[in-house]
Amino acid sequence: QTSYTQISGQQIILGCTVQSPNSALQEVQWTFTNNQGQTTDPISVSNSNGKYSGSSINSPSLTINSVASTDQGVYSCFARNLVGTSTNNPTTSLTVTGSMFIL
Repeated sequence: QTSYTQISGQQIILGCTVQSPNSALQEVQWTFTNNQGQTTDPISVSNSNGKYSGSSINSPSLTINSVASTDQGVYSCFARNLVGTSTNNPTTSLTVTGSMFIL
């Protein structure tokens, strides 16, 4: 999927399917470029205090556990094996809408 929309505060999973039949997968990473053009390369799941999960060999999709307006932008999934590196094409865009109304 190339475009996602999610409500602020909700969880979203950005899909990344990786196939590496001829060489063991070594790494999966995600990059993020916000709407102001600032890039985070790579997104650090381990240092995110639980904001992100996934982005690994066993779980390549990226989960954002509580989406915020600052998460809007373009995401790219990269996979690397001994043969080389591949990027999802096209990239994935995320739009975040206003907060949920709770009665």
